[in-house]
Amino acid sequence: MPKSQHLPRRKGASPVKPGSRRHSTPVIHAFDYKNNMPVAIKIIRNKKRFYQQALVEVRILEATKNADPAHNIVRLYEYFVFRNHLCLVFELLGKNLFECAKRNKFRGFPTPIVQSITSQMLSCLTSR
Repeated sequence: MPKSQHLPRRKGASPVKPGSRRHSTPVIHAFDYKNNMPVAIKIIRNKKRFYQQALVEVRILEATKNADPAHNIVRLYEYFVFRNHLCLVFELLGKNLFECAKRNKFRGFPTPIVQSITSQMLSCLTSR
């Protein structure tokens, strides 16, 4: 269970444009001054079912982090509770898959891109 804490070392956080509030979780860009790097903080709604689901996500990401030395899956750096919201701190990446699909007018992705994404996922899941 994560400890409650505040965000003093993540000053200067700026909101990232989230998708639909019904279907997505807010994510903010922040700067981690302790580790001197930009991060993305995913803020989980303060509802039991979302909290439980996020804890499952944490367990999966922790397991993949240890099994994925090639960094094919996003890195979860830490998690904590802030004002009764579970917050997950990730490495800051580029656009997410939904934003890429939207930019492509939801026409789907070319086969080489799908193959690359699939290869990275399978590589992470099969490495030990």
